[in-house]
This record gives sequence, structure tokens and C-alpha cells, in this order.
Amino acid sequence: MTVKMTPNFDVTNRILDEDWSNKKTENKKSKSEQLLDNIQQRGYDLEYISPILKSTGNILINSSAGSGKTTTLLLKVLYDFVSGRMIETNDQGIPCFLPVWVGTFLKSGQQDLSKQLRLKSKLLNGVDLSTKVHVNTLHSEFYQVCQLLGYSVTIIEDKDNRNFFSRAMRDNGFRYGKQEMDTAYANSINQRGSLNILPEYQGVFKDWKRMRFEQGMVDFEDLQEIIYRLAVIESRPEVRDILSNRYRRIYLDEFQDVSRIQYEILKVYALGKGSAKDSGSIVEDRESGSVIAIGDDDQSIYSWRGADVSFLTKKYPADFNATVYQNPKNYRTPEGILSAVVPCIEKNEDRYDKPLEAAHTGGIVRLGRMPDFTGMSNTLVDLVKEDVMRGRSVAVLVRVNSDGVIPAMALANKGISFSLSSKEMTLNGAIGNNAQGILDLANDGSGVLAVNALGSLLKDNTIADGFKKYLRQSRGIGLWDIADDDYIYSLNKRDALRFIGWKNTYNDTFGSSKVLMSILDWLLSDIGSGSNISAWNLRRRAVYLAIKNIVVGCGQDAKIQDVSRVFNNVRDSLSSHFENSKKGYSSSVDIASIHEYKGREAQSVYVWNASRGVFPHQRALDEGGKDAMEEERRIFYIACTRAKEIETIFSLDGRDSPFLKEMDLSKAKNVQEVSQVSGSLGVFSNKEEDFSVDSIVTGW
Repeated sequence: MTVKMTPNFDVTNRILDEDWSNKKTENKKSKSEQLLDNIQQRGYDLEYISPILKSTGNILINSSAGSGKTTTLLLKVLYDFVSGRMIETNDQGIPCFLPVWVGTFLKSGQQDLSKQLRLKSKLLNGVDLSTKVHVNTLHSEFYQVCQLLGYSVTIIEDKDNRNFFSRAMRDNGFRYGKQEMDTAYANSINQRGSLNILPEYQGVFKDWKRMRFEQGMVDFEDLQEIIYRLAVIESRPEVRDILSNRYRRIYLDEFQDVSRIQYEILKVYALGKGSAKDSGSIVEDRESGSVIAIGDDDQSIYSWRGADVSFLTKKYPADFNATVYQNPKNYRTPEGILSAVVPCIEKNEDRYDKPLEAAHTGGIVRLGRMPDFTGMSNTLVDLVKEDVMRGRSVAVLVRVNSDGVIPAMALANKGISFSLSSKEMTLNGAIGNNAQGILDLANDGSGVLAVNALGSLLKDNTIADGFKKYLRQSRGIGLWDIADDDYIYSLNKRDALRFIGWKNTYNDTFGSSKVLMSILDWLLSDIGSGSNISAWNLRRRAVYLAIKNIVVGCGQDAKIQDVSRVFNNVRDSLSSHFENSKKGYSSSVDIASIHEYKGREAQSVYVWNASRGVFPHQRALDEGGKDAMEEERRIFYIACTRAKEIETIFSLDGRDSPFLKEMDLSKAKNVQEVSQVSGSLGVFSNKEEDFSVDSIVTGW
């Protein structure tokens, strides 16, 4: 079948107010020339931007962090519009907008693109291009295409998809624990995006897909796979015709995040009008049907989702016969900060050899090497208070979401308002339930949460299952009362003695937080620490530390009920900050993971816990080797290039990240050592040295 390419809007939607073709006006300047004047008047670097705006055909813009990549892409959209490259006169002689796609990879990126395009459209004297072009994500675009192909699809919830995956793993003989299952699920996204499914997972993926399809549901990767199979593998002419005629111009932001399957589909989009049956290469000049891609190989940090930086650095320029532009200037990060971090990112071997220059002088780098998290938290609060007083925007950046619990608790305790990027930072959900189970265990041991906590403590779920059975038979007797019963002796001798020891030692003060402190001290020593600690144990360790630190604030003679009340107040406070963030309430202080904060900026930025084991993250290295090391270095580089004025890097004394050591602080114009701020926040004890080399791991 042949699909006629139609304009985005009805033929009656004329461009009445202005003739936006590239004709000369009375002042002898074309609309494109006027736009260039407007761009220059607003302070943009016309020497760099002008060649990009005027260029035709396929383009790759590979520029540094803070260079204004998204701005450049949107100005290109505006220029192509006023130059007449988006307008075509139909059979009735009416000028209409051609189908144009402005795309990106994340939902947050789409929202930002729409907002920024609307703002940039002010340069066009009243024409709002955000309403004239398609601005969406690749996943949204593929969803629409599937509908055009006649597929009625329902997107599955991530929780349900995880459950199906776990079931498929078990059905295929994999007996994984929660940590291993979470890792396998995350890796599955990578395998699907890269089209490199390992042989031992073939059965898993087949059963997993069948489970979704039987429920009439798909995930976003399914949408991509459907289109990929029809358009690329089977090369169906009718499908290729739809894709190749869908847009006449394509503008893609964050191109470093593209996966193999997405890349192969985009190649079909780029075939151009009337070339669906042509299986050859991408046409260089296709009636103004160009692909403009923009990205930064130094900011490719989504390999775990299938992203492959080589499509930006190597394959796109060759396959699309694209002209490559680079902008070495960073307009965000001043010289004092950028010059210090550039030697670090230059250690990566798989990157464009592009210069990185600061457009502005100044900038302060502050290093805070703290003995423990007490000092780190106290110092953070002190510095953030000063930032807020001086009217600076602030970002506290953490390696993974749950790392944000600690700074969030510290800021909340001092009444500093902030936003949270993830629920993982609130001590709610699974983390909060685990913590509540520990509190219940220390109180009277009653309830399912207490039993689950015990199974977690003893690292044996069969023990927890046995206790649950016993509790049902005994009609709700508490765990502590079980210690007086013969059942306890059916347990492993070591665990039984431990359990009875708690009972005997603290029999007289069972309702006090001393019991809780004893449990927590044992947990923290038993779970262990260091680079070999499991991801799940890291998560639990952080939870137990959070409870312990709350106990310290309450006093060790406080009743469990008092501790529980304070704990719930903390949870409510953090949840309130998160819910306000979701509602869009603004705050001058953001706590976010580096992945979430990519593309954003603040005047004062704090990199939380830049210690070894965290940067690079040990788990990433264990799973990815050299490639993972380079991606971890890119994550650190992104964190250090969000700051417009001050970059503060915290680490634990004697545990500096190797990336921190790779920085050349001698090139920084203003380096300051930050001294520890004394005093107690009532949040952290000084006894968590074992934890000081590690980070919490969740949400992979």
C-alpha cells in the first residue's frame, strides 16, 4: 500500500499573518536573516551556530556539556521553518506545514523540549512552533505507529512486568534471590535494546513475552520489537512506507541514548518520501527530508537500558553521510570547575577527541573530606543554609536514588525546604516496611513485618516461614515469647543462641530503645561492608543505619513507641517533600540522582559521597568491566558539570574516588578545603565507619 504524506494540519490552517518563506522584506532582509539577528541580539554565539542553521542534509551535533545542545537543536528547528524547509504549497496553492518530528528519549526531556520550543518561538514574532510540530519520545512515537498498524495495545505496569519476568526465570530453572533477580531484570532491558539476547535467556524472554501477550499487554520494548520485526527483519513494504513517509524532517535530542533497535528503525524513517521499497542506503538529499541528531558522547550513561554510544560516535556519521559539528564551549560551567574535571573525562578511550573549553571565568571547587556521615551531613546543612540565604539554586546529587535518604533527613531536620526526585528517598515502600519491621521486632515481635525482619536478619527465609507458621498456630504470640518455647531449639544453633541472647540480655528493658540499638549494632556488624557486600545488603544496611540514627536522636533510654513515632514523622516529612515535588511545587534545593538531573543545572552543586565503591559503583564494575568504568566516569563528569558557580564534592576521609584523584585540581583557579562542621543533628551517630565505604543500591 502507498501512504500519502499529509501535512500536520488541515489545509485551511494557512499562514495568514506572515509569509514565512524566505522572501526579502521591505528592509531587504529575509526572515531567516532577521532570525539570525534576533539570535545574535540575545547573546548566542552566531559564529558557531550560523553554519549549523544554514546547513542542509543530515547533521550530527556532538557538543560538550553546557554547550547549549538542546538550544542549538531548537534554533535549528526555527531556522528551517523560516527558511521554508518545513512549508509546502498544496494543490490548492495553500502553504501548509510539513510533518516534522522533534524527538527525545525520556518523558522529562519531552516536556522540557516542548517548553523550550515554546519559549524560543518568541523569536518568530508570534508563531508558536510547539503547536505546529510533533514533540514526543521515541516510545510515544512507536506507540502511535503501532496504532496506525492496527495494533490495540495496553502498556503494562512495571511492577507487573517484573513479576512476569521473575515467573519466567523460575519456569526456566533460574533460582535467583531478589538481588540477582533485580540485576537480571535490569540487564534484560539492555539485551533487548541491543538485540543481543544471551542463549541461556532465550526461553526466559519467550515465556516472558507470552505472559504479557496473554494478558493483552505490552511493554515499550515490545512496541519497538514489533516495528523492528515488521520494518527491518521482514522488510514489509507497507510498514516501511508508513515510517519513511511519516515525517519530512526529524530532529532528535540526546542521541547518545539511542539503542541498536531504535537506531535500525530510525534508518527506515530516514529513507525519505517514495523510497520505502528501496532497500539501499539513506538518501542524502530527499526533498528536504533530513535527520538532525544532537548529543554528547561524554554524557552517555544509559547502557543498562540498551544505549550504545557508538551509534553517535561512529555509525550515524557513516550511515547517514552526516556533517559533524562540534561546539567545545561550555556556557554553564565556569573555567575554575571545568578545567579541574576535564582531565578526568579525558581518561576515557571510547570518545570523540573534542576540546572542552569554558566560556566563562571564575568558579569554585570545594572539597569536603569528612570522617563520617555525621560530619558530611552537618557540613552539607551548614553550606546549603548559606546558599539559600544568598539566593542560590542548589542541587544535591547522589549516585543512586536511595543515597538521597541521608541528605534528605539532614535537611529536613533543620527545616530546609527541598524537592526529591524519587520515592526511594522517603523511607517508604519496601524500605519503610523493612524499617518498621525492625521496630516491631524490638518492641514485642508481633506481626508479619517483624517476622519478615527476622528472616532478613538471620539471612534465612525458611526461618521466617517457620516462625510465620508457628505464629499462626499460636494465635499471634510475639517472637520474643517464642524464645521461652522449645520451638526455638529447632533452629540453627548459632541463630537460636543469638535470638535467645537478645531476650536474656535485655529482658528487663524490652520496651526501650536499648534493645533496638542492640539489634542494629549486631545487624551492622553481621551484614558487613566493603566492595564485596551484596547490593541487597547495602540497601538493608542503609535502612538500619537510618533507624539507628533516629534512635540516637531520641536517646537510648527512649521507649520503642517514641522511636516509632519519630520514625513515622521522618517518613511523613520526606513523603511530603516528595509529593510536593510531584505536584510541581518549586524549591531552590533539589535532591536528585545524577541520572535524573542530567540536562539540568544549579548555581551550587553538591556531589554526595564521592568515595570509592560509590564512584565508580562497585556493582557496575562487577557487571560491566572496562565499558562500565568509562560510563561511571561519565556519570561523575555529568555531576561535576551541573554547577554554574560552586561545585562541592564530599567524600569520606581516606576513601577518595579514583575519579577525584584523576581531576587536576592544580588547574582549578579557586580550590577550597571544606572543614567539618561540628555538632549533632540528631540524625547520625559516629559509629558507622563500616558503612563509610559503601552506598545504597536500589532501583537498578
